[in-house]
Amino acid sequence: MRIFLLRRRHLVALLGVVLVLAIFAVVNAPAAVIASASTRQLPIYCVDRSDNLVSISFDAAWGNEDTEELIDILTRYGVRATFFIVGDWVDKYPESVRALADSGMEVMNHSDDHAHFSQLSAAEIEAIKAAISEAVNKRLEVEGERTRTDKAAQEKNGAILDAEHNAARLEQKKLSAEMEERQLIDKLWDGYGLSHSAAEAVRKPIESPARANRRIAELRRDMGALGNPNLGAIDEYARVSERYEFLAAQRDDVEGAKAELLGIISEVTGQMKAIFTREFAAINESFAATFTELFGGGKAELVMEGEGDVLSCDIDIRVQPPGKALTTLTLLSGGEMAFVAIALYFAIIKIRPTPFCVMDEIEAALDEANVNRFASHMRRISGRTQFVVITHRRGTMEEADELYGVTMQEKGVSKVIELDLSEAGKHIDEVDS
Repeated sequence: MRIFLLRRRHLVALLGVVLVLAIFAVVNAPAAVIASASTRQLPIYCVDRSDNLVSISFDAAWGNEDTEELIDILTRYGVRATFFIVGDWVDKYPESVRALADSGMEVMNHSDDHAHFSQLSAAEIEAIKAAISEAVNKRLEVEGERTRTDKAAQEKNGAILDAEHNAARLEQKKLSAEMEERQLIDKLWDGYGLSHSAAEAVRKPIESPARANRRIAELRRDMGALGNPNLGAIDEYARVSERYEFLAAQRDDVEGAKAELLGIISEVTGQMKAIFTREFAAINESFAATFTELFGGGKAELVMEGEGDVLSCDIDIRVQPPGKALTTLTLLSGGEMAFVAIALYFAIIKIRPTPFCVMDEIEAALDEANVNRFASHMRRISGRTQFVVITHRRGTMEEADELYGVTMQEKGVSKVIELDLSEAGKHIDEVDS
């Protein structure tokens, strides 16, 4: 519906003050609607209607408040209008023009054409009205075409959206299929240890799925009976093998060293046996002679018991003091046993003399006669060994070259006394002479 509003002056058509062309309307009778919606009677002079063009002429009493009322009605019913203003209406009602522009209505000022419109005849006016009606109809056609185009565009947009939805759905199916394929490949590897290419190489057509499933179940039971496989067996074998080779090399080195040591020990043991046998015979001979010198007779010997190794066998000391039967040490008195031990010690010193020897009261268990014999024998062998003897026996002191003693001339005060017996003897001889 297009609305053409015209205010007439002096009852002449198109010599009005206001011309309004509505973009659209929601009513079929604009004047009736305006009249019924208005709270008061608007000064509408008359209404001419031709097709979609409506011409409304207003009375000369139209004012600014009438413009506000009309704007309120058109806004209330959603009518968008274009106002063609002619004549001196712009100068007479400037507030109404601003109100129309502020309300969002399109306002076109044709005041300068008023003089031209006033000189037109009725036929020219009708021709103009017809041209206007034709332009309006053409505009309606263009708008209809635009509406159809918009509808077609909406349909195409809907089709595009449907295609996009279908594409998204297919893409989702593709992703699901790829994920399922990856899961099957992973399951193939986890369950059977086969890659996709390896499975393709050994693939065989299945004649009976049921039989194939039974065979799979049997194989799985057999695999389960084997137990859990040791996935780290290869790495563990490499580690253990390396450790074994290292330890085997160490063992071979140790066994080689052991063989060398055993050879050395065997050689040393042989030498020790030879040396021990030789030295034992020498000490046995020296012991027999020393025993005879100290005891003034009798005999003594060292006897190795057993037929085993000479280095580990027992040694028995058999002695026969003068006037007594051959016996062992356990049947002798304490003094005799001490004198036998001294004889054996002196016999060893004769064979293997030492630079010096320290003896601590070794003759304490001997009687005076045996002490003198001990001291005399020690004097005879002192040429190769220097003896340091700790003793309280007089016979031993008499055979010494120097004496060192500790005395306490004053109570609580100890003093060391040194006496050179050889010098003391010379001094005594000088005194006697």
